[in-house]
Amino acid sequence: MLTTDPGVEEVTGIFCDVLEHDVLHGEVPVLFDDDEDLRSCIALGSKMVAEFRRSVPMPDEIIGLELPFSINLHDPFTGEVLDRPLIGAMDAIVVEGGKPVIWELKSGKKQWTEAQLEFDLQPAAYVMGARSLGVDAPVKIIVTTKTKEPTVRSTRVRRTERDERELSHVAASVLRGVRAGVDHPVRDWWCTTCPYAGRCI
Repeated sequence: MLTTDPGVEEVTGIFCDVLEHDVLHGEVPVLFDDDEDLRSCIALGSKMVAEFRRSVPMPDEIIGLELPFSINLHDPFTGEVLDRPLIGAMDAIVVEGGKPVIWELKSGKKQWTEAQLEFDLQPAAYVMGARSLGVDAPVKIIVTTKTKEPTVRSTRVRRTERDERELSHVAASVLRGVRAGVDHPVRDWWCTTCPYAGRCI
């Protein structure tokens, strides 16, 4: 059980301090859009964090944060194990009402559409990743908008074996495309901070 319930002012204060420190002293440079700067990002971020804190109840328990996973996928047609594992990390696994729930935290200019909530493959990956850690849980997608007056929407989504097969099919298809030379490096501004830039040919 959680023993503390931080208020809005405490949470936003921590957010502001950490963001400013990481932007000014972090190893990776932060690139702002033309109409943005650190001050405006802190102001908007503070409003988003405050609305999140007001809108999302504290869970009963936090099982883990940024939980990494690595799982082997199988080609749904051949049954073979793909030569690359699916590696990722879940934002959080918490306990709500006595049951585990995977929290996926998102931000965007607008709320997700029903089609996004229904078809996005990421929740299927998280369900599989959590299962590899011994946790069987649904996914709650929590979207906070980056708008003048932020809004928060929490939606529980379930993924079935069919969704997991679709994820495996897409992964197998992508790997076949890479081996066939369909995928290729696309040089742009992000190359300056990409940890794999040296491997591009």
